Amino acid sequence: MRPIRSASCLLQRHNIVDIPVDLDFICQEEGFNVYVEDLNEFEQQHGRVISGILFLSSGDKDIYVNHNDIPERRRFTIAHELAHYYLHHGEDNPEKGVIVSFRGERSTQEYEADQFAAELLMPEINIREYLRDMSVPFISNLALFFDVSKAAMRFRMDKLNLRYIDL
Repeated sequence: MRPIRSASCLLQRHNIVDIPVDLDFICQEEGFNVYVEDLNEFEQQHGRVISGILFLSSGDKDIYVNHNDIPERRRFTIAHELAHYYLHHGEDNPEKGVIVSFRGERSTQEYEADQFAAELLMPEINIREYLRDMSVPFISNLALFFDVSKAAMRFRMDKLNLRYIDL
């Protein structure tokens, strides 16, 4: 529950209730610089697809996201990297570090970061509220409303055990 609680606290701290969540505002207020970059060189070095990188150095908090990803996926990646900062960068060396998010990695930290990102961008309370007003819960409409990919919306709806129509 810690990832969900942390995401909710971040939304509350900035009085964010509107959907889609203004991720640019959160990053600006929290002091993060976000860069959409070509990460091919890093991918070749590591032999894996990289969605995002959290880079902490001398007080700077930089998030790099893969320019090859669609905008909705980049939003999820930014939220995912924020999760690494709030949940994992931590106690040992809070000023410096690099966290690389490889696509498809399934560690506990990656799972927690996904939970945080899902709650930040698709808060359960807002999903349930939106579903009450929908006559037919099409996944494409939900994804559009929350400004996330259909894959992210499907995953979130499945985790919440909510019904939807996917055409």
